[in-house]
Amino acid sequence: MEIYTVSAGQTLADVGSGADLSAAYLQRTNQLPNPENLVPGQTVILSPPAIVHQTAPGETLYSISARYSVTVMQLLRNNPFLTQRMLQDGDLLIITFAQQPLRGAASLGYTYANIAPDALRAILPYLTYLSVFTTRLGADGTLVFPDAQNITSLSRSFGVAPLLHFSSTDKNGQFDSALAHRLLTDDTLQSSVISQLISAVEKQGYTGVDVDFEFLLPEDQDAFVAFLKNLQTALQKNGWILMVDLLPKWEDDQEGGAAALDYGAIGNVADYVFLMTYEWGYAAGPPMAVAPLPEVKEVLSYATRYIDPKKILMGLPWYGYRWPIPYETGRPTAVSLSLDEAIEDAALHDAGISFDLRSQTPYFTYRTDGDAFYQVWFDDAQSMWLKLRQVANEGLYGFGIWNITRPWPQGFFLINQTYVVLRTPLPSTPSLLS
Repeated sequence: MEIYTVSAGQTLADVGSGADLSAAYLQRTNQLPNPENLVPGQTVILSPPAIVHQTAPGETLYSISARYSVTVMQLLRNNPFLTQRMLQDGDLLIITFAQQPLRGAASLGYTYANIAPDALRAILPYLTYLSVFTTRLGADGTLVFPDAQNITSLSRSFGVAPLLHFSSTDKNGQFDSALAHRLLTDDTLQSSVISQLISAVEKQGYTGVDVDFEFLLPEDQDAFVAFLKNLQTALQKNGWILMVDLLPKWEDDQEGGAAALDYGAIGNVADYVFLMTYEWGYAAGPPMAVAPLPEVKEVLSYATRYIDPKKILMGLPWYGYRWPIPYETGRPTAVSLSLDEAIEDAALHDAGISFDLRSQTPYFTYRTDGDAFYQVWFDDAQSMWLKLRQVANEGLYGFGIWNITRPWPQGFFLINQTYVVLRTPLPSTPSLLS
């Protein structure tokens, strides 16, 4: 696999010529949003196939997978169009690529309940777990659940383990430290909430709970761990898992939203943790990389001192930001973009993409016809590959994506080239695809 950086004036045919790959093949694999208008500095993944199969009458995905000793899921990952239509005679299927994955890794995707079924179907082959944002605590002590029954059913049919995401958010979607404090200090309420969570996991087809409490009060540090222990005890009785989401932390005496998180104690209780290794660049702050590589490495170094690396999933930002510049405090905040939208923005404004060596991420700046200036920081195949490499470098369990409702098909192609996506046993309901 090669990650190629486009030069000014190049076409997809030019990009693929040196590797003997056609423009049609590169577009099929990368699914670029601007194939006819490449941007200088844009990245294209060059990964030639090793085995290609042309389908014949009577063949099925199952018969083809058996012939080549690969899984149906691998065929779907290598040929994502198959998640959107039935196999047809004469289809050219990529059985294997020349690139050998580094190793196996777990993959976690976060989604909202309103994701379109076709969009979800295209992504599920690349996931181990799917976490549905979010279940919250109502004012009367009852839990408010997202309408996710169809999502959990579709997820399980692909062999992906759905997780019930439980957060300390209020009705406006904001993390509420007072709400968390109320739960963590009221034993009766806590017992009721755990009972409701267990019932929901069983009835709604989840395989565990993903707890996301952010900006906890310092005095709630131990109470949070105690709550996790109680929840874990109830989950383990049924063979379900506990995932805990952690704001990034890089030192013991750190101030801010992660101050009340005891990485060591939480790591001892949880089956897995998801590290939010992103949001250094954020909507209300100055223009900068969302997940600069040195800072990501610093968090991983700290986390692996206290938590078994085999429990850790590293967070990947499937988004970037567009800031008005010059940046001034109090001005309108940055606009969040999908990584495909960032490329479309660059193509629309003829903005060449630069690569920041310090953060190891791309960015570009442009001026509109009305003389407004903007700067966009985002991730591309090169910067995301550098992050993905940390999973192997640090011996982590895997990685997680916030969030899969943001379109970036090239990113899943990159994942498919880098790791074999692990599967986890699903209690009660067998997978339809193996």
